[in-house]
Amino acid sequence: MNWRESGFELPQVSVNLSVKQLERPEFIDVLDTILADTGMIPSHLKLELTESVVMAVGDSFGLLDKLRSLGISLALDDFGTGYSSLSYLKMLPIQQLKIDRSFVEGIGSNGGDEAIIRTIMELARSLDFEVVAEGVETEEQAAFLAELGCQQLQGYLHGRAVAPAEFRTRWSKAT
Repeated sequence: MNWRESGFELPQVSVNLSVKQLERPEFIDVLDTILADTGMIPSHLKLELTESVVMAVGDSFGLLDKLRSLGISLALDDFGTGYSSLSYLKMLPIQQLKIDRSFVEGIGSNGGDEAIIRTIMELARSLDFEVVAEGVETEEQAAFLAELGCQQLQGYLHGRAVAPAEFRTRWSKAT
């Protein structure tokens, strides 16, 4: 289904990337061509990379800088479960940190997970990163994260995956 041709504009599409994709020499050229051919606004594409992917790719900083220069948004996925090198974090040209679901699951039952989430939120604020929490399934989790200023929540609390037609119906009612 072509969303734009049907008169429905998605605000942003997120795509997870692997080491294999990023190591392909033609990756940026292919991506740039896809954006041009589809007419997609680059800022409407968010590429998500885990810390381990960033560390495994040679010259990842140069590659990420090129992606940013195209206007593409970048997110560090599953934050806190990989290398979490703060010296690298401050140099990455990302706009968003995604708190891993393993920490979110502990909200309300594990003070350690809650402390880690608070720390990630404070770190993100100080580096001017937006924060997304993954795996939000309860109102208690959503309230805790909202109180800390988390900008976006992902998880079954908002709904499970649905077919495009059902998504469009739900989105139209919500907007």
